[in-house]
Formats: sequence, C-alpha cells, structure tokens
Amino acid sequence: MITTVKATVDSRNIIERLMQIKSDDSLRNRVLKQQEDLKDLRNQIVQLQERINKASPEKAFAMREQRAEIFQEIDELDAYRFQIRAITNSAVTKIDIGMTGQDVLKYAGAPRAKSETTFDKMVAWNYGDVWVIGRDNIVIAIVNSKDFLIDDSEREMKKKSIK
Repeated sequence: MITTVKATVDSRNIIERLMQIKSDDSLRNRVLKQQEDLKDLRNQIVQLQERINKASPEKAFAMREQRAEIFQEIDELDAYRFQIRAITNSAVTKIDIGMTGQDVLKYAGAPRAKSETTFDKMVAWNYGDVWVIGRDNIVIAIVNSKDFLIDDSEREMKKKSIK
C-alpha cells in the first residue's frame, strides 16, 4: 500500500528548531573532547616509550604497565568512534526522505539524541554524524552535521540533504 502525504512546512519553525538543536553542542563537544583525549594518549605513549628505553628494568616494568593502560583507553576511544561511524552509515542506508518517524525507529533504531517540539510537530534525531529532520512525523531531510548551518532556509537544508 502506498500512502501519499502532503505536508506544509513553515521554514521559520524549521530554522528555529534547528537553531535549538545546533545550540546544544554537547554531542559535538563530546566527540571533539574524545579526539583531543586520543591525541593526548598517543603523545603519552610516545613519551613513555622514550622513558622505557632509558629506564632500569624495574622502572621499565612499571612504565610498560602504564603504557598498557593507555593502550586500553585508546582502544576504548577508537571503539566509540567506530560505533559513531557505524550508526551514521546505518542511518544513511536505512532512512529515506518521506519515511514516517515510526519507520525511522523501526529501521534505524533509537537515535543517540532526540529533540522535538509539540507546537510545530518538528523532530530531529541524531544518528552519529547525521541529523534526521522530520515534520508532522515525516522525514524531510537528512543533514550531515558538519555541513549544516543554523541559518539555512528549508530550501538550502534540502539542498544539503544527503539523500
């Protein structure tokens, strides 16, 4: 069964809603912080390796244990980054413009973050590096987080939509 849906979209409401979403930088800031942490951990490894090469056997053993802990932290951060990429890829392949919100949840699973309003029936779901934007329970755009600008009009947002 094919269902045709016609939605009237108020671009001001979309822009306001997306500004609210964009103003909450918690997800982006967490990723940036993790990238900085990863860089710091890799620098610590290099410094430890230099100290291990110059240390006595007893001190070298303790430093190797510290190095192993740092490697474990790096592995955890890399796993998290891999998970974000997997979530993004899954959403991009499974979600299409025109799907209902229920379809999105059914095929892509629960989002990492969700923002919605009741007054204009706008919703945005975050799946890694993309935001899925819906209005009246219909997906109207899938936007790469890095390419998205707060002041985009609805037309510009649709131009930047990756699908």
